[in-house]
Amino acid sequence: MYRLLLLGVVVFSCLFAENRYSMVEIYVHEGNAEKIADLSFSMECTAHQHSRNGDILRLPLTANEMKRLQQSGVSYKVIIDDLSSFYAKRSQEDLEEARNELRDSGTEMKLGSMGGYFTVEEVIENLDYLSEKYGKKDLITIKKSIGKTANGRDIYMVKISDNASQDEQKTEAQVMYTAAHHACEPAGLMTVFYFMYYILENYETDKRVRNILDNRELFFIPLVNPDGYAYNQETNPNGGGLWRKNRNKTGVDPNRNYGPMKYWNFKNKGSSDDPEDSTYRGTQPFSEKETQAIRNFVATKNIRLNLNYHAFGNVVYYPWAHKDVIASPHCLPLVERMTRFNDYSYGSSDKMIYPIRGDADDWFLEEQNILSLTPEVGSWWDGFWPSPKRIFKMAKENVDANLVTAEYVDELDK
Repeated sequence: MYRLLLLGVVVFSCLFAENRYSMVEIYVHEGNAEKIADLSFSMECTAHQHSRNGDILRLPLTANEMKRLQQSGVSYKVIIDDLSSFYAKRSQEDLEEARNELRDSGTEMKLGSMGGYFTVEEVIENLDYLSEKYGKKDLITIKKSIGKTANGRDIYMVKISDNASQDEQKTEAQVMYTAAHHACEPAGLMTVFYFMYYILENYETDKRVRNILDNRELFFIPLVNPDGYAYNQETNPNGGGLWRKNRNKTGVDPNRNYGPMKYWNFKNKGSSDDPEDSTYRGTQPFSEKETQAIRNFVATKNIRLNLNYHAFGNVVYYPWAHKDVIASPHCLPLVERMTRFNDYSYGSSDKMIYPIRGDADDWFLEEQNILSLTPEVGSWWDGFWPSPKRIFKMAKENVDANLVTAEYVDELDK
């Protein structure tokens, strides 16, 4: 009995260490840049700014990553010691005010019960609600599972178009929007849902929206990683859960698990080989059910553009992620239009922070000829779980970017 109790304490302690994050600030300069890159931290979900003496990075780190940072000798400052507690406390303090502000929002979309964010069940309920209301007008399909996770959860997709029940890919260009590859980034999920509500609610009154839906097929996968998301819901029902990976054994980072092999295994430090790390890439490209589901679904379509929503940084990343090369002549024209109102920064992850390998955007372009970009919603202060008062404000900031993406397909063939 004593050994069993001791084992339980050890397991709990390991899980707690993996889930406990701190927000740290690091000054990056020529003397420490290589050391920081070698640590293989998740750099795409961060915020950075330039200073006279170098760049300032603000990024969340697990307890294990904090130990590695300390051992590296790189100087840093802890800004927020316990991020989960900070996020949960902020959400509860701001929730009532956020609900009051929503009364005049002009949308039927409501806040969720997990610190303002949707639970897994509420994701499904909202998909069903939109399908029931607007499916009568053939503007949206019923939800369809494109695959199951390691724990048996469905990964759902819906299509929105003027004749949603019909396959019009021969005459209408296809665009896709995904969110929540990382389980601790619900802001992207809510941003995608808000856009879905927006185009359905405004189809009959907004000429721009109507023109898009009359000439496009838009696919939405708002929750790519339901297992990890459900785990955060279980451990932190009021929001603030910081589990990032899926729930296959020790977990794999879905956004380090894409192919092709030459990018997944590219000679940089853009992912981790250690199963305990938050950026663990898996045993091989597409070893995970989530990335397999995306790959198999895309293979059945003719998608031209894709946005993978993440958080945070107020930035849009374009490929390539594994090296500092602009992958397509359309990257800059598209991203300049996308950011004209929200004023997000943009660039390749390699140029703006550090290279990433096994990234979704690189696979979409290299293997499927789909131009794919990654908007990172929110500032470093918003973090992974922004205040519920910020949910709809951030979503609105990205409406034009989503519309621009759907419209830009016409430019791809010029």
